[in-house]
Order: sequence, then C-alpha cells, then structure tokens
Amino acid sequence: MKRKEFLTTACGVCGFGFLAGVILTQESCTPKAGAAATKLSVEEGKVLVPLEIFGANNILTVKVKGREDIGLVKKEDGTVLAFDMTCPHQGATVKARDGKFFCPAHGSVFSAEGKLEKGPARTALKQYKASVVADKVEVLVS
Repeated sequence: MKRKEFLTTACGVCGFGFLAGVILTQESCTPKAGAAATKLSVEEGKVLVPLEIFGANNILTVKVKGREDIGLVKKEDGTVLAFDMTCPHQGATVKARDGKFFCPAHGSVFSAEGKLEKGPARTALKQYKASVVADKVEVLVS
C-alpha cells in the first residue's frame, strides 16, 4: 500500500469514528421519556409537576427556573419523594440514573430515598415535602 493510500484510508476511518462518536453523544444527551423538556417555575413557594412527566420512569430530574434541579421518585404506592439535586459534598448537580442519584463530580451515590450510599458526601440529599394533588405533584421548595 502506498503512503497516500494509507493516509487516505486512515483519515477516512478516523473521520467515521469521529462521526459515530458525535452521533452516539447526541443520542445520550437527548432527553429520555419522562424527562422535563421545559423548565418549571416556582409559584407561591411551590413547583407543580405534571404526573404524566414520569411516563414509564419512576425516577427523574426536572429543571426549575432560577433554582437547582429537583429529583423526583414515584413510589409503587403512588406517593412521590422530592429532593434538591445539589450534592451536599461540594455543590455539584446530582443526576438520576439506574434508579439512584449520582454525583458526576466526585462519585457520591444516593438511594432513591435520598440516603447516602457512597461518599465522599457525608449527608443525604435535602428532601422537599411533596404530595400528589389531582394530576400533579406539588413540591414545597420554600
């Protein structure tokens, strides 16, 4: 194989690899079913979250204008738990994944009940009072 052919082939393979990486990254960043696509707002100290946002998911994170994200867990009995998604370790935003909450900054892991499972954080997630009212979850944030 001549040098020019080798370089052309190698560049083509690298380019394909780059494009595949971009496509896979875009797919992983696409909101999943049940994820809040629009930001919710706080009114009178409450955030109202439509129950249908859960879809098939029982754990998700919603964005709230001017506040930290809120993690929501829909339990089998229909009740909902709500948490401030600020990691108590150093303030990074915690993410919902695989039925738990994870801090991408330093690896802390929290259960679906917000309890600390693995540090370096030393405390559980801050829990908000939440209740199901008609077809919405009412989260008290103030």
